[in-house]
Amino acid sequence: MPVLYFFLFIVGAALYLGYVACAVPIAAAIAFAAYGVGLPVAYFIGLWRVLVSRPAWLPAPKRPPKIPAGADPAVLQYFYGPALTDEDHAVRVAYTTCRDLWRRGARKVSSSFRGEGVVLSAPVGVGGALGMAAGLVFGSAAAIGCAIVHLVAVGISAAVVRAAGTTLRAVDSAVLQVKNIRMVCPNMNCYERVRYPSYECPGRACSRRHRDVRPGPFGILRRRCECGTRMKTLLLFGSSRMAAFCPHCGHPLEHRPGEAPEIVLPFFGATGAGKTRLLFSIVTQLQVWTREGQLTAEFADSVTTRELDAAERVLRSGSATAKTPVQLPRAHVIRVSSGKGKVSKQVVGV
Repeated sequence: MPVLYFFLFIVGAALYLGYVACAVPIAAAIAFAAYGVGLPVAYFIGLWRVLVSRPAWLPAPKRPPKIPAGADPAVLQYFYGPALTDEDHAVRVAYTTCRDLWRRGARKVSSSFRGEGVVLSAPVGVGGALGMAAGLVFGSAAAIGCAIVHLVAVGISAAVVRAAGTTLRAVDSAVLQVKNIRMVCPNMNCYERVRYPSYECPGRACSRRHRDVRPGPFGILRRRCECGTRMKTLLLFGSSRMAAFCPHCGHPLEHRPGEAPEIVLPFFGATGAGKTRLLFSIVTQLQVWTREGQLTAEFADSVTTRELDAAERVLRSGSATAKTPVQLPRAHVIRVSSGKGKVSKQVVGV
């Protein structure tokens, strides 16, 4: 009998050692694959949740993009802050997912050394622990590599976008210089030179005013107002079609500045010198040339239309014109165009 027991012990030990020899590497391989692949996959899952799905339970980013105080009421362009915020947010979400994955594995490894059947579960736990350790090293390196690639892509994209914005601003300014387009506010209390008008959001029931719509932190080709309406950013792209305002005094610029050169014609002289009559005579002659088809002259805003519409009638009647007020009058804007192009003239009666 002792020989039989010894033989059975040898067979059982051999079978157990064979089980251990199989269980440890298999468990290690499975754990290594789970964590070596799972950690970079967790990063991409976090990136998907941050950039695409955005579930309701997703925590808020720890480092939201900073908007300067007093900035325009517009949404930041993605590569002027939000892209880095998403990168940081994705890393944090991925880290949380990886940490939870590690904790679940650690609990399973720990439980394999307790309770009944520990003799069979312990080799699996040993293999799992070894595989988790190796998988953690490999998976962490892969996840960090993915994060670095993402960060580099964001950095390159941000550099390209910002360079494009700077280039477009320079091109727009150069075009204005080449066309000799200079803008002046016609408001009697201002008359300041306007480098670039402010614009009101064209959205319905939105009166938010944007001081500088040119390419920059809030958009390159388009910007989005806080109400969601998209706005054009350059005179080259048609921003002059929006409601414009003087950035100095806030006066409406109805004549769509920036579309054509502005020629300021000041009239000055003593009381009764005929400044107003000379102005009316110029307007009448422009109207005559318009009827003859030699050019096209039109009043560019409502104030000019109201005050100069009766110029020809006043001259024909021979009646006296109203005296020019002591304070500076508002400029009258007349848009003159011909076959060679368009010129926006501001005729100022002083």
